Order: sequence, then C-alpha cells, then structure tokens
Amino acid sequence: MDDQFLRFQFEGRLASQNELNFYEAGRFYYGAARLIYTVEEFRQRGRVLSRISSRVNLDARIRASRPGSFIQDVILASAPLIADAAIKVPFDVIFAHFWSLLLPAGRSKQDAVDIGEKFVRFAEEQTDQISEVRKIVESGNATTQQALRILELVLNSKNTASMGLSLSPEELESRRQDLITEQGRERLLEPYREALQSISPEQERRFTSQIRKSAQEMLVPLRSSARNLQISLPANDNKLAFLDEYNAEIITNEQEDENSIVLRVKIKRFDRETGYGLARYDDLMKPIAFRLRKNTLGMREDVLQSMREDWITAEFHIVRDAYDTPKLLILEQVFEPRD
Repeated sequence: MDDQFLRFQFEGRLASQNELNFYEAGRFYYGAARLIYTVEEFRQRGRVLSRISSRVNLDARIRASRPGSFIQDVILASAPLIADAAIKVPFDVIFAHFWSLLLPAGRSKQDAVDIGEKFVRFAEEQTDQISEVRKIVESGNATTQQALRILELVLNSKNTASMGLSLSPEELESRRQDLITEQGRERLLEPYREALQSISPEQERRFTSQIRKSAQEMLVPLRSSARNLQISLPANDNKLAFLDEYNAEIITNEQEDENSIVLRVKIKRFDRETGYGLARYDDLMKPIAFRLRKNTLGMREDVLQSMREDWITAEFHIVRDAYDTPKLLILEQVFEPRD
C-alpha cells in the first residue's frame, strides 16, 4: 500500500507567522494522534479504543512545517490493506466518514438557501442569476453544489449591504468553505457507501463519542493561535474539513445522550438527499433539527411516509449543548401508527 498523507493547516493569527502557541500545539498533537490511531484501529479491527493502551498496527510520521501558514503533514507510512481490515475501506475514507459524523450536513446549506431568499427579494433587476437562485430556493431542496453557487453569487454581488444579511462577508466565506469540504467528503465517500453500511448504529455512536474527544483537543489552537484549521488530502487536494469558530462550536459543546428516548413528533421538513429534517415535539417551543444516522439512510422512505401523519412516534438520541439544551435529534426508528 502506498503512503497516504493527511494535511492539517492552521491559518490566521500566529499561524500566519508559521507559529503556534506551544501549549495549544501540544494539545493539538495529542488530539490528532489519538484521533488517527483511534480511527485506524476501528478500520482494522472494528474496535473503539477508550485509551491507546495497546499497539495499533500503523506507522504514522510527521513532516516539518513550511512557511506561509502552520502546516503539518502526517505520513501514514504503513497500514494494513483493505482486505485485511474489519471495515473494508481505505483510511482516508473512514477518516472522511468520521468528519461527516461530527459536522452536520445541511447546516451551511440551509444558511445558503435562507440567504438566497434575501438575494432574490432585494434584487434590483431580474437577471439569469436571480432566476437561477429563485429556482433553487423554491425547490426547497438545494444540493451542495447549488448552495455553493448561491454563496458565490452573493459574495460577488455589489448589493449585499442592502440585503440586511445577518452574516458578514467573512461568515459567508466560512459557510462556503464548509460546503466545499462537505462536497469533498461526498465525492470521496460515494463509492464506499455500501461498505460503510457494515458499521452498526451502536458502533457508530460509540465511535463518534470517542473521537469527538480527540477532535476537541485538536481545536485548542483556535483559542488564540489560529482562526481556522483545514484538513485535506494533499495527494488529490480533496478537502475533508474546514473548522473555525462556527463549526468548532458543534464539536466542543455538544454531546449525544447515552440512552435513546421515544418521542411523539411532527415532521415539518425532510431532505431525502442529506437525511436531515426539522421536527416539532411538545417539550420545545420551536422546531428542532433531526438527522438519520449515516448507515440508516434507507429509512428515508419511512420518514417521507410518516410526513403524511399528523404526529408520529419515533425513537431518537438527543444531542445537547454544554447547557443541556437539546440541539439535534438523531432518528433511530419510526414506529408503525396504532390502529
């Protein structure tokens, strides 16, 4: 197997001078090392390590940083072949899958659609570009590419100041970068969807919970040393994650409940492409986002059918923020309506 390269690139603040705070860098290296070895052990043996107490069959090395920003390349010099692994995918695929679990698909996409609505509403004249955005907005189901197109048009527009947008140009660019990395993960994962189905919901839950802790350590340099962290595959320039204040908040502040709960909910909206939707249940004043687990996307037809009912009963895991407030529901199953 040829060597694989992972690139971690910090930008802004001290990183622009090719430096990081020593303590924050140490926390990043600790988190990145734990993350890589935890992911590879899961790929090889299907085990979720709570601590790196046994030897993982991987030779990972670091390469010196280069001027411009703070770049750290990690060389995976030797790792078992796909045929010998419990999860029959390459390391870069399971690594991308990990980021797709931690970073909610659809959040930046929904922001782009909301911005597109204002872009159309405040247009000074009707152009082909305005018509293009209107079609996307009215469809209610933008693809990642279409969401990117909206943000690119808005960022290049001269009328953004008059639109009353709640996001600054820097925040719009953050959403654009988030969508670029989401598109990169989609492209990388697509040929391996069937192989990733072998990961059980319980394995996925334990895996996500464990690697979230490593990711939190990796983000410590965003406190004062850097403004963002980009993770990519230098071999093909495929971007896997763009982490700034916007995305880091999800990883550092939210945790999934250990036990599931049965709730009566009303499905308000559902995107069959991403597996994300919006639901309402009595304990909350406003609707809450929900998603299907990556390996249960086959349930989307059940969800679409359930939208014909007024209220349905379903099993969820609740994701809460640091203040114990529910932020996201993860749908496990929909129960058949009683006669």
